[in-house]
Amino acid sequence: MNDKKAIRAAKIAKYLANSKISYTRKLARQYKVDYKILLEMQKGPCELCDTKTEDKFYLDHCHKTNKLRGVLCQKCNFALGHLEYILDNNLLNKMIKYLNKK
Repeated sequence: MNDKKAIRAAKIAKYLANSKISYTRKLARQYKVDYKILLEMQKGPCELCDTKTEDKFYLDHCHKTNKLRGVLCQKCNFALGHLEYILDNNLLNKMIKYLNKK
């Protein structure tokens, strides 16, 4: 019975590894970068907060040029996306005033 579980676990691990490689190749084509460069980028920490990205990495890119900027953790990628919206719409000062209200 343990042999069946070990075989199944090995199959799942192989599937997940192949899925990640396929996804990375797709992203490499999309952002016109070398696949091997993306694999190396994924091994490092988040470029903003230095958190190790592990399995969850996000390729940060400019939405106007589609140029790849780097690899971020989920929280930094989410925050940066919202920050761009805030800056583009001149909301930062309004938000600071709102937070300082008593």
